[in-house]
Amino acid sequence: MKDSLPRFKTGRAADWTRERVDQLGRQDIVQLRVNAERLGEAELAVLCAEVLKARPRTTDNSGGAAHKKRAKRLIPRGRAFEARGVWLTDPRTSWSGARKSDGTVVMAI
Repeated sequence: MKDSLPRFKTGRAADWTRERVDQLGRQDIVQLRVNAERLGEAELAVLCAEVLKARPRTTDNSGGAAHKKRAKRLIPRGRAFEARGVWLTDPRTSWSGARKSDGTVVMAI
């Protein structure tokens, strides 16, 4: 019958190669190591530790982003139209207008 099949899933630590672990991000490797230790997969935990030692540590606290650019300062809609030479009928409520120089209709989205 089916007595030869294992009743429980066996460990899948053998599926993890060094190349496969190298492709993961630092946070994923740390999580994989924690899971391997929790499940008793010592070989995989050692492999993760080796990969983490080989990687340079990041010194910034930006959460993975190397350099974040500052957002450009936002300006009011009416002033943005004025900067592009667009004349608005009512600056408080208008979302479109005509440019004085060439008569092109400009719409805000």
